[in-house]
Amino acid sequence: METITVARLLKPFALRGEIHAISLTEFPKDRFKKGRSFFAVKAGIDPIPLTLKSARGQGDAYLFTFEEIRSVEEAETLKGCDLNMNKEEAPLPEGYFRFADLIGCQAFDEAGNLLGVVLSVTEFAPTKNLKIKRADTGKPFYVPFIDAFVKTVDVEAKRIEIHVVEGML
Repeated sequence: METITVARLLKPFALRGEIHAISLTEFPKDRFKKGRSFFAVKAGIDPIPLTLKSARGQGDAYLFTFEEIRSVEEAETLKGCDLNMNKEEAPLPEGYFRFADLIGCQAFDEAGNLLGVVLSVTEFAPTKNLKIKRADTGKPFYVPFIDAFVKTVDVEAKRIEIHVVEGML
């Protein structure tokens, strides 16, 4: 089963097992519904299955309660975990894609010349950037993930078209 991370669990709140979290999804209303199944994941521990009892939030900050967590002590064990869900239960609207799906895509310029392969999507203020390993030298370069530079994205074909400006490469 392939999973995606939809939130980061931060710290317990109050005595009944609520836990502060930060949303890592663009679709919190779809992802954080009562009764949804999740896994709390952290290095060094086995995934912990959880069922969402309630979610209340403002912006990217949330307070979650889970059926399996009933005390502040139990909530403490989730501190620092990622909250993952089955990818198949998290479909995207038409025309959307996950940044993780861009990794491994080939990047081309507008003339069709291979520039390299996407290594990662990094988050530098004020925008996300594609880190691309150059096809000719193997050295990385960065492309801001905005319409002015990223012209087309075809996740299924693993192809991205980039508008190259002087100094980018």
